[in-house]
Amino acid sequence: MSKSCCGLFLLLFSLLAHAEEGDSSLFSKYLSGFRQEHHFSLITGQTKGTWKITRFGDIQNKSEPSKGIFLKARYSFHLPLVGPFGYALGTSMGVLKHLGTKSKVFYPKVSLQLPSFFLAGIYQVNSRLQFILGLESYLERVEGIEDRSSNTTMDATMIVASDQVFVIDYFYDLGGAIRVEYHRRQSVFHRVGDSDGKPEDAKFRLNDSWLGIGILYHLI
Repeated sequence: MSKSCCGLFLLLFSLLAHAEEGDSSLFSKYLSGFRQEHHFSLITGQTKGTWKITRFGDIQNKSEPSKGIFLKARYSFHLPLVGPFGYALGTSMGVLKHLGTKSKVFYPKVSLQLPSFFLAGIYQVNSRLQFILGLESYLERVEGIEDRSSNTTMDATMIVASDQVFVIDYFYDLGGAIRVEYHRRQSVFHRVGDSDGKPEDAKFRLNDSWLGIGILYHLI
């Protein structure tokens, strides 16, 4: 993931250099000022992180590597503040496929992200390029987790996720853009009983980073 971050910063500097060349006459004609209102995006990419397992089945105080691929759709509504600065409110939904091998002891399957709350600040360089820094919070439904060392299985369960998001949008035409997103996320689960009230002393969390690329459409 560190190599991916270096690539992200190289892309950032390249876009900044290109943006300084100025907007085309077409952009200047139809867009004046801040890109407002409705934005829709679809992003895919990879995740990498670490599960910190305090208790789960026979697993005690153990760390397990985490990798996955994700697909996320987001809607956001953008409004100006002062000059090139603005803010966005929105929501997203997504799916995360956890990747693992037969040697992994702690094995989650698929996670479904439920609708989130998304709040972000925006800096618009010009009508072609904008940067977004945001916070996102949501519930995530994990469709089953296995402890392969003791054949313990937890059915579908909910975890709470908090996400820091950095976004680069580069518009190749009036409404369409290439979007790059980088996420730092923490997801936490702690439950002392199951739905029938039986003890199920489980506690774990996931710290991971996401890097993805996709498309954005600004409804003008």
